[in-house]
Amino acid sequence: MPRINRGALEQGFFHVLNRGNHRQQLFHNVEDYAMFMGLLASADERLPVKVWGYCLMPNHWHLVIEVTRMPDLSKWVHGVCNRHVRLFHRENRRLGGGHIYQGRYKSFPIQDENYLYTVLRYVEANPLRAKLVTRAEDWPWSSLSKKPIFDGLIEVPRPKLEPWPRGPHWLEEVNLALPVEKLQGLRLCVQRGQPLGEERWVSELTRGDLASTVRPHGRPRKVKITE
Repeated sequence: MPRINRGALEQGFFHVLNRGNHRQQLFHNVEDYAMFMGLLASADERLPVKVWGYCLMPNHWHLVIEVTRMPDLSKWVHGVCNRHVRLFHRENRRLGGGHIYQGRYKSFPIQDENYLYTVLRYVEANPLRAKLVTRAEDWPWSSLSKKPIFDGLIEVPRPKLEPWPRGPHWLEEVNLALPVEKLQGLRLCVQRGQPLGEERWVSELTRGDLASTVRPHGRPRKVKITE
C-alpha cells in the first residue's frame, strides 16, 4: 500500500488495521485479547491520539483513531504494534519466533464525522458479519461491548473512548446490515488503501503518493479510437 502523502493531511480521522502473518491467529485465548486491550488502554499518553472505536478479531484488528499531528499516527500505532510483538513472543514461546504481522499496518483517512459514523458501524459489526456472535455487542473485544474484561482475577481496563454520542439506537444500527454500496465502498478502501469520503475530497487527497490507491489494478484498458 502506498504511504499517505504527508503534505496532503495535517490531522484527521483514520481507520487503522493489521492482520496476522499469512492470516494466522493473533489472539488464541482470553489472555491474548486482554493483553492487547491493555496495550491500547496504556498507549503513549504523551501523543494526542484519540480513540473512537476498535475491534479485535482472531486474526486481525481494527482501530478508529484521530490525530491532530500527522507524525503521531505512525508513532502511536508503531508503539502499540512493537509492544504487542514483544509481549506476544514472551507469552507464546511455544509458537516460536518470527513475524506475527503480515507487514506494516494499513491506515485509511476518513473525511469527516459523517463517514466516521459509517466506519464505526462497519468496525463494531465485524464479529456479527463473521458469525462469531448473534448480536454485535456480545463480542467482548470491541468498543461496542461494555462487559468487564478479566485476565484471571485482574480486571483489564478498556481503552478510553472519545465521548461521541452514538445515540440511543446505536446498538440496533450496528446490528443492521450496512447498505451494500457502503459495505462495498469500505471494502474497496481496505483492499486499496483508499481514503473514505466524497469523490472530490478523495481526488484532492490522492494526488501524488496516494494516486495509485484509487486506480483499478492492472494495465489500463485499451481505448478503441474511431473517426
